[in-house]
Amino acid sequence: MTTNNCESNEPTMKLEDVMHVEPMVLTETQFAAIQALKENGNEFVYAMSVLGLSYPRGAREFAIAKTKMEEVVMWATKGICKR
Repeated sequence: MTTNNCESNEPTMKLEDVMHVEPMVLTETQFAAIQALKENGNEFVYAMSVLGLSYPRGAREFAIAKTKMEEVVMWATKGICKR
């Protein structure tokens, strides 16, 4: 944790490490879970790419679906890594 060292009479505040400056060491279980998430996410994104070729009028919607899957993987990874 980082501390705020302002010169004042106010008590020192501890700042939360929301940017994860201190890297986390993953357990084997966490690593395997994240790998599985990313592999499944890649399969979904690939499927959206294939559908986009078959249904070009839906290209925007498939692009949105890909972006949402990236977000799903990001949030799920964050949940696995919750300290």
